[in-house]
Amino acid sequence: MPLRITLKPFEALIINGTSIRNGKRPTDLLIETQSRFLRESEVLKEEDVETPADRIEFALQVLYMTDPRDRAEPQAVVLELMRQFVEAAPSAALVVADICSALLAEKHHTALKHARRLVELEMDLMDLAESEAA
Repeated sequence: MPLRITLKPFEALIINGTSIRNGKRPTDLLIETQSRFLRESEVLKEEDVETPADRIEFALQVLYMTDPRDRAEPQAVVLELMRQFVEAAPSAALVVADICSALLAEKHHTALKHARRLVELEMDLMDLAESEAA
């Protein structure tokens, strides 16, 4: 069953490493084969990476967009970043476990969604630390 994606005017979509930008009108695309894709709104740019959770999300994006035959090195980077994160913030272990489960099932897009939860958790932890310090 094809996946239907509606692009807003001038919205970009990255499919298997190729950037496609929509024109003036909304457009429906049907993706009929297995592919790696990210909407422009989902992409975390390297210059916007500021925190450890951001680094994990960015590394997962790289892993997701990498050809499956070449994923060993990016996956090792992701696993090391997650190990360091859990070491520093043990309360994040469940979210990191969800990311690992998704990676083991080769559901990289799902792993990215869990990474966004990790970013939110990190923000909550930083807010809590700031309020306790005040």
